[in-house]
Amino acid sequence: MIRHEIVATIPGDPQPKGSLKCVGKRGKRGHVLVEDNPQAGPWRVALVRVLRKTVQRGVKGQPITVEITSTLHRPASHYGTGRNLDRVKPSAPAYPTGHGTGDADKLARLVLDALEDVGILVNDAQVIDVTSRKTYAVDPLSDPINNVPDALPYPGVVIRVTPYR
Repeated sequence: MIRHEIVATIPGDPQPKGSLKCVGKRGKRGHVLVEDNPQAGPWRVALVRVLRKTVQRGVKGQPITVEITSTLHRPASHYGTGRNLDRVKPSAPAYPTGHGTGDADKLARLVLDALEDVGILVNDAQVIDVTSRKTYAVDPLSDPINNVPDALPYPGVVIRVTPYR
């Protein structure tokens, strides 16, 4: 049973859970469902490797709250040139809302699957409240204003699992 908050910080490039696509034909070998995001598998393995260090196990039916903060790389195009190479341009977006940044819900789905893989969640249906946010890596020199909870100075994810009270 989860009795108190579990917090895990995992460095790496957060990946969204891709859609499943069917590969193969009907017949003896049949078909296989594979992720359409090839980086989703290695990211899930990285999540599981760190989360396995958590000894708590979930209990079926226990209501759980999960909070996920995915910190992404800021693209090079957001930075200036020359002497401003390490400064974020004033015109750069403050938050990752572009097409290539991944959907917050798909970023969360992969994390929930990893929590289930290691037994922290028996089933992700236990999650009655989930918060998923995404942000760019925080640089105190060029990003002095970033009010995103658990934002990291490098790409990665912070996961908070709490029993619902």
